[in-house]
Amino acid sequence: MDLTLEKHNNTIDYNIFRKPTDSDQTIHSSSFHPYNQKMAAYNSMVHRLLTIPLSPQNYEREVKIIKHIAIANGYKSNMVDRLILVKNQIN
Repeated sequence: MDLTLEKHNNTIDYNIFRKPTDSDQTIHSSSFHPYNQKMAAYNSMVHRLLTIPLSPQNYEREVKIIKHIAIANGYKSNMVDRLILVKNQIN
């Protein structure tokens, strides 16, 4: 549902799909929500990043998008790097 698939020379290229109306808004870092609720969207995005077989170019593009969303919502981009590291260690 949230993927685009493209066929190139008998291989399938996966990419993350976002609706054109996506606002890139998550719970802002300055909100008084519990930390786990603030991180839920980023955990989901990173989980999707790591479980879908993206090409190296699409992987890097998706990391940049997640970092852009994080920065726009008051988080530091290295938070995304830490989530990726932790999730890679778990798997």
